[in-house]
Amino acid sequence: MSRMNIEMNFFLRMRSWSLILFGMVFVAWGCKKEDPIPTYVEVNELDFSFSGAQGTKHQKISHLWVYADEILLGAFPLPAKIPIFCNQSTCNLRFYPGIRDNGSSDTPEIYPFLDYYSTTIPYKSGEWQTVKPVFSYNQNTRFLLMENFDFSNQFNVDLDGNPNTTHMASPDAYEGLASLKLTCDKNNPLVEVANNSLITNLPTNNTSPVYLELTYKCDLPIGIGYILTRNGREEKKLHAILNPRAEWNKVYINFTELFSQSGTTGVQLFFTGSFTQYTGLETQASMWIDNVKLLKF
Repeated sequence: MSRMNIEMNFFLRMRSWSLILFGMVFVAWGCKKEDPIPTYVEVNELDFSFSGAQGTKHQKISHLWVYADEILLGAFPLPAKIPIFCNQSTCNLRFYPGIRDNGSSDTPEIYPFLDYYSTTIPYKSGEWQTVKPVFSYNQNTRFLLMENFDFSNQFNVDLDGNPNTTHMASPDAYEGLASLKLTCDKNNPLVEVANNSLITNLPTNNTSPVYLELTYKCDLPIGIGYILTRNGREEKKLHAILNPRAEWNKVYINFTELFSQSGTTGVQLFFTGSFTQYTGLETQASMWIDNVKLLKF
């Protein structure tokens, strides 16, 4: 066979393989699936369903932990816009409510006492859907202390011993009829009150959550502390400090590691303010506290 024939045969074989390869690429390109387009869920509002015995419905949920078909999508700050992919015509969603632990923006946590909200939505590729989760307290939640100050005041134990500082009901309430108002001044700089009975039946397994819910506003920092009775001995400690706020704010104070310990038989809570530690006011400063709840399982 001449060299020209050999080269011609090689060329024909290469052209055949090129045509086959081109055809395969063309078919593969023609069959390539487009990237899936998510459906979008928007959460702008929340609601809460509590019984009358569970106190105020006011909550301050800052984040939502979202699951779609058992897959965690992430934690989303509110208001939330959430892209969701599903492998079927509907999506099963779960929303877990999150709070700022001890009021800190650095520590968002799922709030254990509120049950998750679940719903099913149609998978509408590229479309927006609005969901309004409704949260309720878990059925195993127990309220160790609850005070809204409308008709009573359990925080009437005067720890500062000074008759010139005051702790009394005030009509300036977040909701309802009254709040607790604490007042001090430059001549009587320390105000401090505790609840009037020992709180018992605390968990003892070191992990079961214990949280304090309350709403407040204040001219000077509010200290939140406890007087703990453990193994027959009493200890008093300051646990958290809330910065001054002109408007009402909700906060969740985590007492789990402090109260859920073996040998703890009871606790009292106290609120304190010190005028000497805040120089922005010249004569008098006040703190208002409303809707206090201490919760456990």
